Amino acid sequence: VPRDCVRASEVAEALGERLGVGVAAGAFALDQPVAVLHVEEVKGLEFDSVVLWEPAAMLDGETGWGDLYVALTRPTSRLRVLHSRPLPPSLETLEDVPLEPSREPRAPRAASA
Repeated sequence: VPRDCVRASEVAEALGERLGVGVAAGAFALDQPVAVLHVEEVKGLEFDSVVLWEPAAMLDGETGWGDLYVALTRPTSRLRVLHSRPLPPSLETLEDVPLEPSREPRAPRAASA
């Protein structure tokens, strides 16, 4: 979620109810099947799948483009982008693709240098 989003715990709670799996927010959520994290909490980590929520909101802050870069480079296999605002120009060419059947996510691992 964007850096200034204070609703990460609300997002985690809603996702948990909807998905029926363990969902938690914050750095201590990494042992859950789904973790809702602010961009500063994911630096140096990799994930099989990432859902990027409102990328345009990331550009509102002074570290916007850097935050967006960090968020976009965390997934190793799948990236999904959810947005209601127009996408930043660099993401306008993303294609809509159907969601794959769900698979249990693996635990994150530290990124290699």
